[in-house]
Amino acid sequence: MQQLSKNEMVGGLPNISFSKGVCEGCVLGKHPIEKFDTGKTHRASSPLDLIHSDLMGPFPHPSINKERYVLTFIDDFSRYTWVHLLRAKSEVFAHFEDFKALVET
Repeated sequence: MQQLSKNEMVGGLPNISFSKGVCEGCVLGKHPIEKFDTGKTHRASSPLDLIHSDLMGPFPHPSINKERYVLTFIDDFSRYTWVHLLRAKSEVFAHFEDFKALVET
């Protein structure tokens, strides 16, 4: 923007004054208030001890099979990841039951 204004590269652009450096608001907006305490986090000590799950979507463009959601299960110990594509949110519990049966065998 500064170069466009200074060199009059855009017609009708008003003369804009720019400060040097970064403003205080930008610095404060990007500065974390508190850091994460890494010493108190629980880490799995064996496979399938702790599973993380996430549901993402709906995505604006469905897949070839018309799925609009992605369900993930991640093993905290091995980082092994299972990914399921869903057409509707209502399918989550059925996929969870299938996942639970799979890992318990």
